[in-house]
Amino acid sequence: FNPTEGAFAGVVSTGLGFTVNSGSIEQKVCLPADAKQLEFDWNFNSAEFVEFCGSIFQDFFKVEIITDTGTHVLFFRKVDDLCGSVVPTSLVFDQPDVWSTGWQSQSIDIAAIASANQGKSVTIRFSAGDVGDSIFDTAILLDRIRIAK
Repeated sequence: FNPTEGAFAGVVSTGLGFTVNSGSIEQKVCLPADAKQLEFDWNFNSAEFVEFCGSIFQDFFKVEIITDTGTHVLFFRKVDDLCGSVVPTSLVFDQPDVWSTGWQSQSIDIAAIASANQGKSVTIRFSAGDVGDSIFDTAILLDRIRIAK
């Protein structure tokens, strides 16, 4: 898969056959007081799509901002949320039949969080989670992450 911008993209996964640990990436930042949006492109790829839709196997993708007052979940998608919009992909995991949402663009309002945290650092975290098993994996590709005013 080509990134949506530049030559590289990030990936968070539920192990891809190498581990049963789920992954995350995070960055500590100082949000500008006038920040309005967190923008990013994402592509959810999973061996759980199609045959495990409607089951207990609900791997997920989550985006959070962690402030000194707590964790704010900004974005959350699980397998069942996306089952109707996936297509087969050429990605290969350790289990067959990987499906993909394709690249999606997301823009999330963070104005209130930015205003409330002037002069303080916050942590933005992108994570993948494994629910129900550690056999069928999920990988979320990430690109074009930015804070917009």
